[in-house]
Amino acid sequence: MLACVISVGVQTWGTDVVALRGYRQMADELGYARITYGDGLWGWTHDDWTMLGALAGLTRRARLGPAVTYCFDPSSHHPSWLAKRAVAADHLSGGRLDLRLAVGTEDSRAAATWRSHAIPYPDAAASATDLMLGFADFPATRMVEVFAERVLPFLASRR
Repeated sequence: MLACVISVGVQTWGTDVVALRGYRQMADELGYARITYGDGLWGWTHDDWTMLGALAGLTRRARLGPAVTYCFDPSSHHPSWLAKRAVAADHLSGGRLDLRLAVGTEDSRAAATWRSHAIPYPDAAASATDLMLGFADFPATRMVEVFAERVLPFLASRR
């Protein structure tokens, strides 16, 4: 028998930490399945991995994670550091981390933002499908193995 599960999550952005605490707690209390925080270098967001760790203890049930983590170049999130951050956030959240990876977008404004920080940005998002490795609800404690087995060879092939 085939089962289908539909869940609803909420994505948070911003630099008002007091408001973000309230959003996280309310979303968890309302039963949202997933709460994410955005990744990027814009002025209206903090570092998503710092925020994930800092806010992990405010929820008890919802799965947590970045809205997406850019991994198109080691200078955006080096795989070794990303693996360590993911494991720490997973432990701080009691094993509720979801990891979502991305290799880019066709949005010229996003590309310009990353490039303004001297971080190379892919010209097209077509290669994103190459990274769809089934990371949804993937246990973060296996991230080091997965990076070594799948992600590192993928990134190396793009150079």
